[in-house]
Amino acid sequence: MQPGSKPKETTEREKQVRENLQAAEQARRSGAARGALLIVEDDLHSREGLRDLLARSGFSVEIAADGIQAIRKVKDAHFGGAIIDLDLPRFHGLTIDGWDVARICRAFVPDIALVLVSAEGGAHVGARARGIPRCDFIEKPIDPERLKATLGRLALGGEEERGDSRA
Repeated sequence: MQPGSKPKETTEREKQVRENLQAAEQARRSGAARGALLIVEDDLHSREGLRDLLARSGFSVEIAADGIQAIRKVKDAHFGGAIIDLDLPRFHGLTIDGWDVARICRAFVPDIALVLVSAEGGAHVGARARGIPRCDFIEKPIDPERLKATLGRLALGGEEERGDSRA
């Protein structure tokens, strides 16, 4: 071994670690974890409640409090799905509502499943949402079982659902 050079096994181990890190990052960015969800909700309690519920169900969850945060997150990582509040607040004078966020999510991730939520829905909002491929609408307050069933129908079951073979 020459002075100043590393043992061959150390460089091989470093290479293996580097490759593993790159593979993990690629898997994260490509949405290899089918249960990766983005929650876009301005109400802190609703956002944290959804995050906790879905994390307990086996989802990898990211949260955003407004449309701008959501856009930043969706352009940096591939999500399998997004739960988006339709009634988002104005941000520095810009109005970016949930419909806008949904369209932008689809621009970055064409196959993303969307669940749109709002306290003010009605049949027309549900029909509009269901007219979009891989999209559904749930009126608030959100029933956790209905949300899980909707995510499953959109092929986004969490670890619990995917691992449970019972009918």
